[in-house]
Amino acid sequence: MLKQIKPFSLLLFFASSLLALTVVESAEARCWKNRWGWKICNFEKPEADRKANSLVASVLAQTSNQTNWQLMPGSAQDVGDGWIIGTNPETYGYSIYRWNGSNWDKVEGSAVRIGGNPQNPWVVNNQNQIYRWNGSSWQSMPGSAQDVGDGWIIGTEPETYGYGIYRWNGSNWDKVEGSAVVIGGNRQNPWVVSNQAQIYRR
Repeated sequence: MLKQIKPFSLLLFFASSLLALTVVESAEARCWKNRWGWKICNFEKPEADRKANSLVASVLAQTSNQTNWQLMPGSAQDVGDGWIIGTNPETYGYSIYRWNGSNWDKVEGSAVRIGGNPQNPWVVNNQNQIYRWNGSSWQSMPGSAQDVGDGWIIGTEPETYGYGIYRWNGSNWDKVEGSAVVIGGNRQNPWVVSNQAQIYRR
């Protein structure tokens, strides 16, 4: 006996298939390396793609068990790997929290941006000061930054596409080529976004 297919399931299958086709086609066609070795990806999609993706988002939003995203407790201004910048204002930005496996534990200090790994996150406060978690407290680091990743920062000196990019060498910051306004990713392969909304990968 043939199993009856529900209309919603059929719509979800069609929408998901359409998303897979459009995302792969548009993303693969718009990535290249610049002269400094950064990989740039422009994910701007044609109108047809945007409409298809809107359809998928609408369908998936109706059933949480159809996605791999898990809603977590709390609210945040920024998020790292198991760490968040909360929404409670404090002297140097907002409260900082660490995930304990079931909820968020508040830790000392306040900041506006966070990055890094679960063991050693980095933060930047509203004074552009940089701190790194040493396992028990925040250690003040040299330099100043707009944003921070895992051993990478976006500095505060304006350049063509945002601000200078720097990498931690163990004792200080080495300037690398390029400029951007946002940074993320891991120590080996950081990602940045320029003030032209262009995406680069190291």
